[in-house]
Parts: sequence; structure tokens; C-alpha cells
Amino acid sequence: MTKPFYYQTMITQHSWIFLSVYEGLRRKLFNLDLINMAHLGTRAFEEIGGEVVQTTTFVIRNYRTSQYKATYCRLVDYLSEDAKRVAYLEGSNQYHITQELIQRIPGNPIAYWVSEQFVSIFSAPAFTEYSISDGQNKTGNNAKYLREFWEVSNLDVGIGKKWLFYAKGGGYRKWYGNLSETINWSEEARKFYRQDKICRIIPEYLWYKVGITWSLISNNPSFRVLPEAATFDVGGSSVFLKDDKGLYFYLGLLNSKVFLQIQQVMNPTINIQVKDVRIMPVKKAMQEMIEEMLMI
Repeated sequence: MTKPFYYQTMITQHSWIFLSVYEGLRRKLFNLDLINMAHLGTRAFEEIGGEVVQTTTFVIRNYRTSQYKATYCRLVDYLSEDAKRVAYLEGSNQYHITQELIQRIPGNPIAYWVSEQFVSIFSAPAFTEYSISDGQNKTGNNAKYLREFWEVSNLDVGIGKKWLFYAKGGGYRKWYGNLSETINWSEEARKFYRQDKICRIIPEYLWYKVGITWSLISNNPSFRVLPEAATFDVGGSSVFLKDDKGLYFYLGLLNSKVFLQIQQVMNPTINIQVKDVRIMPVKKAMQEMIEEMLMI
């Protein structure tokens, strides 16, 4: 919007710097020089309270300089307008990074605080290569087709029976659990799920297959086993492995601080989509360890 070599400055909400829906915008901006940014976060203006409005202000130049290092000032942890101003003028929390380095991160989130060593892990294959994702179930009528586990006989729950456990997310819980509901998995119910326009059912090759599940909405992601006698909906998002023998290794990796750090870079929101999980890089050494485990 300016002449070549001219500058423009803007203040906007900060969602465009990391949300996947704005990836195209970020790629377009990478054709210009991002000169500097003050990432303000919440409470940047005294007249706008609360945690909803989160802002960033930045300067761009209508020119592209190779290996130009922009300056970023991270002010999101300061809780008032005055505190942010003082920190900015003092030069606190400054980061210097090139756009070329950011572009090596899948999705190109402007994760200006990461190191080159951290970015290097994305040269490894993604978890996508070792996992399967193929939709989720949707009953179209939960009141009719879902029951709490204590509302049905335990003799009727399991593979080949009327009811399966149903992962719908829930609170923070690692490794196992949050399986309090069951879904009608009778032939009659499955026929309805297939035929009704608003319903969905996962493909048959994923029925009764062990997987990994988590809560779609969470401030602190936790991953659990999805047992064979269970299935899931979007609230209890799930993935399956191409080889089930690596289940506990990948479950441990997803529940590690390593994955949490990656998640905070790739998707610093409370919505943890399947693609956000499957993008996790798996280092060659990790994969070799898994292959050794599979040979045992």
C-alpha cells in the first residue's frame, strides 16, 4: 500500500501472526521487510480492559532485503499500559530474527522468540508420516444415541456389542480416562449415522483400533489412550498409528514438555486440532528407537 522503499506502521489484533487461517497473509508479507514489532498482548490500552483484545504493532517496508534481522519486543507478560511502555523504552525482551528462519517453520507462524536450534527440529519428518486421521463421528442426536456408562449394562459395552465407549474430550488427564459416555453402535444406529445428512461415522477400517485421543479445547493439552472398545467425536479428537506397536512411545512424546513447546509455537490457542498434533516433528533418532522397539 506504499511506494517502493516506503514504510507503513499498523496496530492490529495479534491473531494473524500465528493462526493457520492467516498463513497466506504471512507468506505475502514475507515478500516485504518486517522492520520491527512490539507484541503487546492484552491490556495495552487502559480504556480496553480484559483478556479478549490482544494487539501487536509493527513497521513494514515495501522492499525485500535478504537475511534482514527484524527486532521484536515481547510485552505480552506485562499487565498494564505503563508497564509495557517502560519495558519497551528500556529495550527489554528483545529478539532479533530473520524472516528466512521463520519460513522454515511449517505454517510460518511469526515465532520470533525461538532459536535456530529449535527451528532445526522441523527438518525431521512430521508425525503425519506415522499416523492416520480420517474424520470423526457425529450422531446427529446425542440425546438419543449417547448414554453415560452407568446408564447401560456393562455386558452390553464392547466390541461387537450395542454400546462403545465414546471419547468426547473432558478435563486435563494424561495417559488414560475421560471415557464416561457410551455411543449406540448397533447396526441400526450405524445405518442412521451413514444415511443422515448431518451425521458422520468413521470408516470401518478404524473401528476397534487403538489410538490416541485428547480434548479439542484445552489450555494445557493432555493425551490419552483410545482403547479398542471406544470411538470418538470432534470434542475427543483422535489419531491412529500406522503401526500400533509404537503407541506408548508416541503417547509419551505427545505428553512431553518437548511437544508442549512445539504446540505453543505452532498453535498458541486453546483449540488443539488434529493437524496441530500431526505436525509434530519426529527426529530420526526417535524413529530409530521406535523401529528397534518394533523388532522386539
